[in-house]
Amino acid sequence: LLLGIWILIKSFRTAPQKLINFKYVPILGFIGALCDAIGGGGWGPIVTSNLIDKGSSPKEIIGTVNTAEFFVTFFCTGVFIFFVGVKAWLCVIGLIIGGVIAAPIGAMIIKFIQPKTLLRMVGILIVVTSSYNLYKVFG
Repeated sequence: LLLGIWILIKSFRTAPQKLINFKYVPILGFIGALCDAIGGGGWGPIVTSNLIDKGSSPKEIIGTVNTAEFFVTFFCTGVFIFFVGVKAWLCVIGLIIGGVIAAPIGAMIIKFIQPKTLLRMVGILIVVTSSYNLYKVFG
């Protein structure tokens, strides 16, 4: 929630773009993948929001993180199938079909959105989803 608010604040500033310090990216990737594997989600919110917060172009970050997420999900799924097995193949196939359809549509739409607007949209999405999750927990 705090990171979403910070991204919203940064979206209204006119600061020059900074280059990402790649020294911390493997640690960030490990933490994001660990959260994704343990809790079923976390790669996108953790990695995307942190990299956007560092000042990089939201379009590049979203595209890069989503590409890497394919591999993270692929290997997480492989490990879970190996150790646990999957009985709900219809759900898995539905998610795959939905992702294959949605990915190119999202890429085409994002070409037409200005970086500041995209940054605001990401910030609002993080704030709304975090607030909803906090509401569910603390009611």
